[in-house]
Amino acid sequence: MPGSGKPGRLLPPLAGVAVILACITHAHAASPQSNKDYCAPDGTNLVFVIDTTTPYDAKDKDLLVRAVGEIFETMRGGDRVVIRTISESFSTSERLIDRCVPRCEAKNIWDDIFKCNQGIVANDTKKIKHEVAQALRDRLMRFKEQPRSDIIRTLSNLSREEVQRGGRRVMYVFSDMIENSDHMSGRTFFTTPTPQLIRYLRKYGLLASLKGAEVHVFGVGRDGTPSRAPLNVAALQKIMEFWKTYFQASNAQSIEISPNIIDHGPE
Repeated sequence: MPGSGKPGRLLPPLAGVAVILACITHAHAASPQSNKDYCAPDGTNLVFVIDTTTPYDAKDKDLLVRAVGEIFETMRGGDRVVIRTISESFSTSERLIDRCVPRCEAKNIWDDIFKCNQGIVANDTKKIKHEVAQALRDRLMRFKEQPRSDIIRTLSNLSREEVQRGGRRVMYVFSDMIENSDHMSGRTFFTTPTPQLIRYLRKYGLLASLKGAEVHVFGVGRDGTPSRAPLNVAALQKIMEFWKTYFQASNAQSIEISPNIIDHGPE
């Protein structure tokens, strides 16, 4: 200090640079430009599709939120999770969440010092898990029964917007899968032979783009009324037949259709 008679203590040049770099890197890690910074090009692309025209009871809602949370726990850093909705029209499908699971790409000791902060990654992961569950819970609480359900056009559109991104592609659909839209009425859906319906959808470009994707559908087997009564055998067989054929025609790699809430995630 001036006038003290003693030279000031200075950091060695390299140490000073290291401190500055560490501060800059820490600030970047603490405040990434967006959550997309965490996305990995080869990460799993996981898309949940929730039918908001289906009347959910309290048990349905609880099981659905829990199932999504459990699947989130199986995801790895860099994986992407999206939640989309099915509504009365494909044009009003909502994107409730679009997040990537935080990750730390440390390849050596210097990366561990300058590029990673495990505490921040852990906190961001907890935050995103909460955001996923809260977004889903809030939307289910705002359920309003709709006279129509535009499933086919919604899946066709969102498969091109969401499912084709990333590495491994997995789509979960929670719906009764009863199509009843201004494009295809419930009566047409149930009374027209499946091959004829598929030809029509192929002609007008309404098949989904699911090449290589894993498709899991759950929630089928009950009608679309508030009582959620079980479907008769003929109606259930029609639903199973049509959607299996639809997803096969859409080039899905694997197809699972079940009445039960899923209890497993990507392995």
